[in-house]
Amino acid sequence: MKTVWKFSFEIKDTIKIKLPAFAEILHVETQGNFPAMWCLIDDEAEYVEKTFYLRGTGHEVEKNLKHITTWLDGPFVWHLFENKG
Repeated sequence: MKTVWKFSFEIKDTIKIKLPAFAEILHVETQGNFPAMWCLIDDEAEYVEKTFYLRGTGHEVEKNLKHITTWLDGPFVWHLFENKG
């Protein structure tokens, strides 16, 4: 069955999150004190660890990264990336 789940994470350069395989990121936004990622998932899928990269505006972005989303967090603007490969 497909459902929408929320996965919270910390603000840091490299983020590792266990998500169900083939999770589709729908939205990222800060809720309370932490950013959260809402994903459409198959709740019967195996969990896999995925690595994301968080960059602030003006920070260097490596060439191998693909942009996932951008969101506002008070005075900050965060940009979430994933490896292209």
